[in-house]
Amino acid sequence: GTTVSDNLTTEKVFAMYGELKYQATESLVATMNARFDSINYDYKDNFNNLKLTKDFSVFSWRGGVNYSFAKDVDLYSNISTGFRTPTVTQLFAGDISPTGNTASNPNLKPEQIDVLELAFDYRPTFDLKTLLNIFRYDLADLISVVNGTSQNVHDPDGYGLEAELTWDGT
Repeated sequence: GTTVSDNLTTEKVFAMYGELKYQATESLVATMNARFDSINYDYKDNFNNLKLTKDFSVFSWRGGVNYSFAKDVDLYSNISTGFRTPTVTQLFAGDISPTGNTASNPNLKPEQIDVLELAFDYRPTFDLKTLLNIFRYDLADLISVVNGTSQNVHDPDGYGLEAELTWDGT
């Protein structure tokens, strides 16, 4: 067959994480954590004698509280941030598929998200668990393909309700 690409990517990730838990009362626990990520992509395209590099430094955190009404009933809430860095394909290599080509974009920023949630967890029996979760999120710099090129274009917000029922019949 015909060789259509010959490239090499080196990814270096350095991360620091810390967490602090504080039990204010027998029933109330507060948690804070933080993370710093330093991510480096080195990309080499041997077909085009091209060398590219991209660095990201991203900080994320979370704060939450958990209140236990009884040994089988909890209410918890948290606020958190997160991120997703662009892929090497989105930044440098582009993509070729049967549905069309997507051009790369070395100027992409990481997607960022802020999340707020409130959840109620009830375990009425040993083998039955229920969970109700209300959430809201704000997303910034969502990466999408526009006119054949990966771009940071959307800042969608969302909210929802999740209900879960788990039964372990073993």
